[in-house]
Amino acid sequence: MQFENGNGFDNTGNAAYINLAYVTWAGITAGKAQSFYSFTGGGPGWANFFSPDQKGFNQPDVLAYTASFGGGFSATLAIQSAGTNGNSGGGTNFTDLNNNFNGDVNYVYNGMRAPDVVAQLNVTQGWGSAQLSGVAHNVDVTGFSGATQNTWGYGIDAGVSFNLPSWGAGDDILFTGSYTRNAAWYSGLPDGMWGENGAVNGNGQQMALADTALNPDGVTWATPTAWSVSATLDHHFSPEFTLSPEASYGEVNWSGTNATSMVSNSTTWLAGAVAHWDPVKAIDFEFELLYQNTHTSTPNGFLPTSNLTWQPNADGFAARFEVTRNF
Repeated sequence: MQFENGNGFDNTGNAAYINLAYVTWAGITAGKAQSFYSFTGGGPGWANFFSPDQKGFNQPDVLAYTASFGGGFSATLAIQSAGTNGNSGGGTNFTDLNNNFNGDVNYVYNGMRAPDVVAQLNVTQGWGSAQLSGVAHNVDVTGFSGATQNTWGYGIDAGVSFNLPSWGAGDDILFTGSYTRNAAWYSGLPDGMWGENGAVNGNGQQMALADTALNPDGVTWATPTAWSVSATLDHHFSPEFTLSPEASYGEVNWSGTNATSMVSNSTTWLAGAVAHWDPVKAIDFEFELLYQNTHTSTPNGFLPTSNLTWQPNADGFAARFEVTRNF
């Protein structure tokens, strides 16, 4: 169970929900479990780097079968929920453009016609681990004009982690990246920082992130491709103190837009570090600091006025201090 309580700006809210609840038997995984698509979670801290995540707090409902081949090799085929993944997850149906551009939400989600389908290849050995995975994601929406779109998007995720015993016990370095088309959540971009899609703490213009977008002509649909790459290093200066620098870069690019479209391309990057101090067993003091910078191109259909101009750049810091007792 996960319990959250927060107040003030950009807080976690107040909630209690199931974080993990699943059974495994003879290679079968069934229940609310970590996604087999993502190589890693959202990073070493609460504020995330770019990653599809679904391993920290927003796990989906999963039915999967894993075949193990020996030598650390395995393959998994899974179906997972495309809807809400938990109190903070929001699901993989990224359909509302986050109320961008004066709240112009031009279509509605028609409900889940099919679960997301995931295939994964993984190897875990003494040197570290590596993974290649893919996902098929159904997009079923109806626009303001009555136009419908029912298509399949996809994503490809890859990652590798190397153990660094010569640096220190438990040290490792990790690289991961994801590429998507009509499946924006799986790019990892929506999960960065606190999930503001580039407008950290409400500062500046959000990226235009969605699985699809209906052009203002009410007939044609614009298509997004979104991708990200990330890296993090864990170094133990001592058994009590760990530092984890991390960095990410990503882009979203729209094709099929027209002269009046209100979606546009974005580039974004973030960097920061997470420090852990564990003075005694099962007690952790954590401090994290991340910075994100985002640039969003002017949409074709944006018409500037004397008192309304496009603000292409957004940036900001997020910091967090946490004390954890594990039982």
